[in-house]
Amino acid sequence: MSDSEPPVGPWRQADDLPVLVDGFARFLYSGSRFRHVDGSPAGTPPFDTLSDAERKTFLSASRETVQAIFDLGYIIQKKDDDPDSFQETGDPERVLSASYGRPTASRGSPRRRPPVHCLRAGREMLAAGEPLPAYDILSEGVEQLGGLSGLDDLAGSDRHLLITLLQQQALALAQSGAYEDANTILRALRDRGISDSETLGILGRTWKDMALATSDNARKTKCLREAFSCYNTAYESERQAGNHAAAYYTGINAAAVSLLGGNPGQSRLIAGQVREICRNILAEKKAGNEPVSFWLLASLGEASLLRGKHEEAGEWYAEAVAGAGGDIRALGTMRKQARLILAAAGRDPHEMDHCFPVPSVVLFSGHVIDAPGRRQRRFPPEKEEEVRRGIAAWLDEHNGQIGFASAACGSDILFLEEMLGRGGEINVVLPFAPEAFIWTSVRLFAGGNWEERFRKVLDRAAEVKVLSQYNELTLDDDLLFTNLYLYGTSQVRAERAGTDLRTLLVWDGNGAESIAGTAAFAELLREQGGRFDVIAPLQPGETGVVAGESGVKISGAAGTVVTVSGRQARHHTFLPLLIADVKGYSRLDKWEKMIFASAFMGEMAAVLTTYDDGILGRKTQGDSLFLVFRNLWDCVQCARALREKTLRIDWTGYGLSSQLTMRISLDAGPCYSYTDPITNLLDFCGDYVVRAARLEPVTPPGNIYASETFVAVARALGISDVPFDYAGQVELPKGYGRMQAFHVK
Repeated sequence: MSDSEPPVGPWRQADDLPVLVDGFARFLYSGSRFRHVDGSPAGTPPFDTLSDAERKTFLSASRETVQAIFDLGYIIQKKDDDPDSFQETGDPERVLSASYGRPTASRGSPRRRPPVHCLRAGREMLAAGEPLPAYDILSEGVEQLGGLSGLDDLAGSDRHLLITLLQQQALALAQSGAYEDANTILRALRDRGISDSETLGILGRTWKDMALATSDNARKTKCLREAFSCYNTAYESERQAGNHAAAYYTGINAAAVSLLGGNPGQSRLIAGQVREICRNILAEKKAGNEPVSFWLLASLGEASLLRGKHEEAGEWYAEAVAGAGGDIRALGTMRKQARLILAAAGRDPHEMDHCFPVPSVVLFSGHVIDAPGRRQRRFPPEKEEEVRRGIAAWLDEHNGQIGFASAACGSDILFLEEMLGRGGEINVVLPFAPEAFIWTSVRLFAGGNWEERFRKVLDRAAEVKVLSQYNELTLDDDLLFTNLYLYGTSQVRAERAGTDLRTLLVWDGNGAESIAGTAAFAELLREQGGRFDVIAPLQPGETGVVAGESGVKISGAAGTVVTVSGRQARHHTFLPLLIADVKGYSRLDKWEKMIFASAFMGEMAAVLTTYDDGILGRKTQGDSLFLVFRNLWDCVQCARALREKTLRIDWTGYGLSSQLTMRISLDAGPCYSYTDPITNLLDFCGDYVVRAARLEPVTPPGNIYASETFVAVARALGISDVPFDYAGQVELPKGYGRMQAFHVK
């Protein structure tokens, strides 16, 4: 069983918040603009018959609304005269009859959720896969109860609540990739005598995560030894106490970590014990006609695998997969754990992959439908149904369930419709706003109903990502950036889901007519060593599928020169951006700020000399640093070097506080470079420059956060050896919206 999926505790069985979220999602659905591809009206099918992707859209909106209610300082409670108001999810009106009660705060005072509400809301965010907002909410509750030091002053239920908040806060950090920070919190709990299985289980997970993240063999060995100690201590304690439901989770992890640490005999012994525990639990569940967790079945599969019984493992995994009900994250986690075990046993890590029908992430690009009178035919309108059938057959063969594409008329829309028709999830990436995109790429000729179909697929997309603003002068740059982003973001999604990325093109096989069409996309894939299948619309007979070839990597793009008010500027397809500041600077006095400007910034300047050739522009203001790079690799390496230098130096030797830590944000996207008329120095502007500045304040001190755009472009350009760990969704300040953030290790 995976560390990322601990067994559900009693709080979940009694928790009303998921019921409220589900009920409100049904209410939203009943009044939504939802339409089927065939045009059937809203509300025709029951909510439970929608695809996972469709339900996710409404559940996500519901969850955000509930979160907004909490953020405004409201609480949600059952009505006194309707004690069962949360219990019937089939009637959204009854679920929503819960009252909204304001906390008793004086006018003008900050509104704060009670700690118990912080725990409930934080757990809900964790269950939704959003560890960053969960961490913020849980931290609010921890702070109100006095933090770690508050444990000495609390007793009874308040002490238990604080311990639980700290455990969940650490879990949020671990899920966001901040293993070391989570480890610190949990070790502090253990050092205070709190060694229950929940604390030790999550602590063991952080040691295991750190072991898998390091290439230092000595550190890996130490981390695995610590992980085993935590898991095994908790396992033996629960087993001896007869708490078998809690014992099997830590036990199976103890067995797996023992094998990873080079002790197969010990691993087999513990796995055999866990196998018997799980079989007994399963027998009790079946005798009582109770539901069986698929994680229990997965643990039986893992125990069998650790004991070398591969056929038996396959049988248990098959039952677990059936019980998971298409949960892609769960399937990916099972497969990842099986691969780790097989590799540690010296076998082919993919030997059990057939047990886990993990759906593929599909990246798609294709020709638009031919306009009347086109001289060189690529995709004639009469080939539409043939191409549609080819796409459908390919998706069936490769179990495509998560799609990434743009939405131009022709191939793109056909692909998106076929994905929706099979209940898949679609993610649409547009170079600029939909109305401008319709004008340039959808409404190309009078025939067909492409605009109507375009709007329908956008209405049903899990996400519509708009990358820039329309400008005819920079159109090719923006389309090229869209291709780069599509290629990279689909890789990132496949990595996060633990599944495979497959690429399909509808392409006539001829050379590129522009720098951003389907042929250019094929060339990009070749240059990056990517493989792809091709449906050729003009091929005689049935639509054919061929494999792409590998090539060499590219380094980037220079962009387009434009003239603005008589002055020349350059529009860059993308540039890597680094923004940093120092936590603790504002508390320095006047003299200390002068020391900082000389000593601290002097040390940072020494780091930057290594990257002089890769830096296009640099600016400082007080404690802030703004750097623009030629390539992403230098940007990442410089960010790491700045962070390490900051953490390594004892600033008290300069007369500064030892608490000075740097937070660094990385972004990448289209922007302009120009000569500032006042300073005569090169400067940069654009939406992504502003966005990078918004990401930096929400980055935890001592950490580096990269935007999803930065990570996508890095992956698209072949930077595969930098670990980007998903941190979650972050709310950017000053109303700049939300974005996915990633830890840079």
